[in-house]
Amino acid sequence: MPAAIPGPKSHSFGLNFMSQFKNDPLGTMKHLKAEFGDVVNVKFGPVNWVLCNHPDHIKEVFVTNWRNYGKTDRFKQILSSVDGQGLVLTEGDFWLRQRRIIQPSFNHERLIKDYSLAMQEETNRHIANWRDGMDINLHDEMTALTLKVTARVFFDVDASSDAEELANAVSAVSKVMYQEFSDIILLPDWLPIPSKAEKRKAVETIDRFIYKVIEQHKNDPSANTVVAMLLNAKDVEGDGKGMSKRQVRDEAITMFNAGHDSTASALTWTWYELLRHGEIYKQLLEQVDNAAGSKVPDLTSLSAIPLAAQSVKEALRLYPPAWVLPRQCNQDVELAGYQLKKGSLINTSPFVMQRDERFFENPNDFNPYRFAPEKEKAMYPFSFFPFGAGPRSCIGKEFALMEMQLLMAIISQRFEFILHPDSHDVQLYPMVSLEPKGGVKAKIVERKRGG
Repeated sequence: MPAAIPGPKSHSFGLNFMSQFKNDPLGTMKHLKAEFGDVVNVKFGPVNWVLCNHPDHIKEVFVTNWRNYGKTDRFKQILSSVDGQGLVLTEGDFWLRQRRIIQPSFNHERLIKDYSLAMQEETNRHIANWRDGMDINLHDEMTALTLKVTARVFFDVDASSDAEELANAVSAVSKVMYQEFSDIILLPDWLPIPSKAEKRKAVETIDRFIYKVIEQHKNDPSANTVVAMLLNAKDVEGDGKGMSKRQVRDEAITMFNAGHDSTASALTWTWYELLRHGEIYKQLLEQVDNAAGSKVPDLTSLSAIPLAAQSVKEALRLYPPAWVLPRQCNQDVELAGYQLKKGSLINTSPFVMQRDERFFENPNDFNPYRFAPEKEKAMYPFSFFPFGAGPRSCIGKEFALMEMQLLMAIISQRFEFILHPDSHDVQLYPMVSLEPKGGVKAKIVERKRGG
């Protein structure tokens, strides 16, 4: 008889744990790991929910036998109501086709030639409105900035006039979707209730923006953007055909949502920890000054600012925007010596694993130096996976890492921040991305050029 996976006793068909997870998902997953170990089974009615807490499980699920584990039915149902059939949700041959078509948009040469210049320009435009002594909410500012960068890089449009409306729409979608993920019963979107009405209005706002861009690009064959590439791309390794207008919309909105919301959260957490660790922050500012001098930091400057990359990665370790990565067994499988039936749900949590003391010394401490090149190479494989792993890892990983480092360097050359007393102990807010509850308040201090 196959061994039973350890786990808590289920009461009321698992509704007690569903309530705990809804109220405190991070704490619930950490508690289950601490009490039951690397593989934990929680019963929700007829469904097995298996929490995997070891990097070897990540390798198995995301790399070695990744085809055996797909996105969960609920994940696909909820996200498809916003993202349609974008790359994050599709499976099988269709996913492979779309990945082939989209991948060229994120190759390294294009990142350097096209995207980095746009990042510089949009960052300088955004911070031109900052003044010495100004009080800001860093999460709000990073959200507005990354939205402008995403709109410029992907669509070549000025999102300044639409920034607030778009940011509010994305925030509304994120809030409602998180609620849907934690609801016991998923209600249809057409219901005339406040949350569904808010979601419909938000999606209409984003759609209006995306479709306008698509129409503009159809009439401009010289456009050099991600949307233009999607409109013109052909599957040269497959059927030789391109995408429908609807598919372009789905891919564009998927990248738009992912391209600024999670990046803004990661950037905010990076600033938060730097401001709480003054000596590390001071070293970062010194590296920026030495690397760039009087010129605006660019990609060539980043190699001389190693603390930018290290701080970003350490923030991604402590506060991964994708704090949980669910999967569903596509067939009967064996995982960690246990037999799992087709349809069993697998939950892997970068948040839980990346704070495991077996793999990270003093795991709750902010220590960017653990990502020095040699130390990063020595990490236990797949213990750090904020972008997922394997063939289904985030297609925009390199783009996001470059964006965060470059924005930090440009901002740090002109300004530094002082953390507001109310923001010295910010609470975690696990929405679709892991956000700082209430944001991070800080005061702007203008720096003299070059320090």
